[in-house]
Amino acid sequence: MLEISSFKKSGGKFMKRICFIVMLLFLSLIASDVCFAETSCIFYKDKNFKGEELVKDGEVKQPVIESGWSDKVSSVKVSLCYKLWLYRDDDFGDDALPLYSGEYDDLDAHEWNFDDSAGSYKIEKFMNMTGFSPKEALPGEKFVISGEGFEQIDTTLSVTIGETSVSMTVMSDTQIEVTVPANAEDLTGPVKIHAEGKDNLAPFCDLTGTTFKLSAPEAGFIYYDVDDEVCEEDLAVKRKNNVTGDVDYLLEINQDFSESSVSEGYFENIGNPEPEKGRHWYPDGEEVIISINGIVYNPTRDTRHVIETYTERFVEGTQWVAQETDFESDFESDEEKVWTKTVTMSKPRDFRFHRKTEYALQIMTMPDAMSDESLGLLDPPAIKHWYKHGAQADCSAKDGCLQLEGYRDSIKYLAETAPIDEDASEMQKTYIMEQPVQLIWQYEAHRYDLEVTIGEPVSLSDTAIPADVLAWVDTEAEPVRPASTDHSLADQSGEEVYFWSKPDLKLFPLIGDRTFQVEWQSKEGGACSTQKLITTITTYWPSPAHYEHVAKTPPVQLDPRGDDAFAFDSLKYKENENITVSENFEFTASEEGRSTLLFTDAIGKARVRAVRTRNWNNNTNNPESITPPKFTETVDIGKEITPPDYHDAEHNGYVFWEKARYNVNVYDRETLQGQIFPVNSVHSGSQVLAVIWYDERDNILWPCISVKYDPQKPSGNKRIVIASQEGSECKDSGGAYQKWPDLNGEMQEYMDPARYKDLMIYQQPDPELPGYNPNEEHALIATSFRHGDKQPPAVFALRDDLNITTEDENFTSENYALAQYYDVKESGYG
Repeated sequence: MLEISSFKKSGGKFMKRICFIVMLLFLSLIASDVCFAETSCIFYKDKNFKGEELVKDGEVKQPVIESGWSDKVSSVKVSLCYKLWLYRDDDFGDDALPLYSGEYDDLDAHEWNFDDSAGSYKIEKFMNMTGFSPKEALPGEKFVISGEGFEQIDTTLSVTIGETSVSMTVMSDTQIEVTVPANAEDLTGPVKIHAEGKDNLAPFCDLTGTTFKLSAPEAGFIYYDVDDEVCEEDLAVKRKNNVTGDVDYLLEINQDFSESSVSEGYFENIGNPEPEKGRHWYPDGEEVIISINGIVYNPTRDTRHVIETYTERFVEGTQWVAQETDFESDFESDEEKVWTKTVTMSKPRDFRFHRKTEYALQIMTMPDAMSDESLGLLDPPAIKHWYKHGAQADCSAKDGCLQLEGYRDSIKYLAETAPIDEDASEMQKTYIMEQPVQLIWQYEAHRYDLEVTIGEPVSLSDTAIPADVLAWVDTEAEPVRPASTDHSLADQSGEEVYFWSKPDLKLFPLIGDRTFQVEWQSKEGGACSTQKLITTITTYWPSPAHYEHVAKTPPVQLDPRGDDAFAFDSLKYKENENITVSENFEFTASEEGRSTLLFTDAIGKARVRAVRTRNWNNNTNNPESITPPKFTETVDIGKEITPPDYHDAEHNGYVFWEKARYNVNVYDRETLQGQIFPVNSVHSGSQVLAVIWYDERDNILWPCISVKYDPQKPSGNKRIVIASQEGSECKDSGGAYQKWPDLNGEMQEYMDPARYKDLMIYQQPDPELPGYNPNEEHALIATSFRHGDKQPPAVFALRDDLNITTEDENFTSENYALAQYYDVKESGYG
């Protein structure tokens, strides 16, 4: 303590010395600043700067010249940047002689007649530099000199940095703007202003400021616009590397959708432009290959986007020059629609491709044989035709060997036929092409409507179709779609709506909620030699689906066994892109949607199955063989969630949320092995405990039934009274010692070590990991001495005041201890 006290006293004296020295330094600085004043003028009593001197500093206003100097001044020196006014009379009379910076050896010279005539005088500083900013700049950048007197009449100003003259502009009487030379490489030195008059009486001044330093260029670029002026990057067409000085030129790629039916943002890189849409920089002289697909098809909507022309712009001098070119002429063949061009980047360039939308008009007939172009019945013929957006398409058909009945189209008459006028033999139809159109000219034929559930084949039975018609229909031949090269493609969407199984000789629809037509072959064949059978098929999804499925669950193995009758063949339909089947035949889906799977047996016979994927909290449409459970079930914390009766898998259910509060020591979420024990309540900010249970269908295990569990504080009267020092062997709330069954099933006042193995306290203190329960009770396993030599283990707790039980994100756990053990008798954990 003494040493510390002494240190404080000497420290105080030391601080006083410091303060004293600092004060002296401060006063010294003030005094020296007063001495900084510069000499502005020197008066001499004799000519040629001889005789007695009178030295003046700074600006002076003297109405009566100093004693002994009245009418005594014969020569004078005026310092740079100062101006002297000599007056013959006292108090600055009218007769005055202005003298700017310079040396005047004889005031009688030049008819001044001011030798020994001065009665009063003024000394003024006519120009001053107070500083400049910034102190550092890059080549081409600017800085500003501040001061006064920069707009002197009949004065020529110049600025130098060191010995180098630089470009400057007088902005006002108080500011000069200086431009650092663009080619400056090592420009450092004091900033100087030189003022030179046009005659002997004009101002003359040299002002020297502090040192300017040329900034070291940082990594980056200086950007220039079309006028070669420095600008922001988004306006630039050229850039120069700050470090190397290398020059890059802009190549900009754009697509114009103004005459298209699509929005530019969504399709900005349609056609795979290379480089892609946007601004790109290339070194001076580099060759760049530009490529783009001229025609891009959207097959599911019979739409395509075609480039008709493109505009190429390049900079000549300081102007953009534009050239528009017919796009089609650049193709080598009609089949190859990839356009390329090589340009040399010796100047800025810009390419804009102008796209237009075209829609398909698909002409077909029912029966299909009536589309034969040699019959001359259709105008235009039964093929796919392309029309620009908004164009008019005129179509007509007439009677042939079969009578024309009307038409169906994808615009209005999809499910019913628009009839031809009575007694008419020809029919016209006009479309304004604002979307794809499918037109089917309907000739007389037998037509029947059928309804089919996905998974079942189309049945041509005598209950739906008259027997005399079925007699001439070839039901074992694959039916055809009207004038389509792929007979399973839908009318307007391009979907595969059915599958023809050759081994079954049956047609299986693949997509529910669709309507499509097929034409069945006759046994005789020919365009008009027989009638044709046309079926309009409406499909429905099965309810429930063959396979119910919960999204975002582990992959489902579609071919788990090699000894069953059917094997997975292919994914025939998916409602969205998040439904997939891997190369290992594993089915996954990350969002809700329908899908259709095809299975085949050893000879290729088909089994079609519908899958309905739903979110975990959408518990509707469970399989019919299962009694749907309550979506939310209450469970005690620490009590096992046992698989329900409808759970068919050998493994356990799937804990849906990764950070749910379950015993992570026992259950493995990756392998689905181990028992599921809730270890904490669910509160705001924590993930719910939801388990997805499995149902076996066709030897495939599907995660399909979700149950949300609500863990509650355990029921019963078991407790730990800290003050009893008996831990888990203390008395319960009813006053009786707590008991557990031993290995033989008899109740004991202790936990039988022969039955309860690996006894441990459960704790997991990180709320960002699964199984959170931090053991705020400071629970531990220790030996009990209530039972003599037995000394079984018991659970003890030390605190009951650390738990945070507010119903919000701060919740930790209720004040109870969790003990984990392996039950030898039950062969499982508890």
